[in-house]
Amino acid sequence: MAFSVLKNIIRPTRCSQLNKICSRCYSLWVPDYLEALRPKIPLYPTLNIQIRGYDYPIVEKFQGFIHDLVTEMDMDVEHRLL
Repeated sequence: MAFSVLKNIIRPTRCSQLNKICSRCYSLWVPDYLEALRPKIPLYPTLNIQIRGYDYPIVEKFQGFIHDLVTEMDMDVEHRLL
């Protein structure tokens, strides 16, 4: 009992003394060139496009349009049929 009371008294004073010693102002320095290396157009994760329709030739034509558009935009295309 006496030990737990003594422990509760000592702990706050020890932490406050430690905070006085360690309370310096630190900041993270970020070099300017890291901002210059960031892409101007943000990068996004994988884009999943799903096309559904009742008329297969129209869906196939639209798939070809999307494929041409994406390759024109220099995106990597992965063909995966589900």
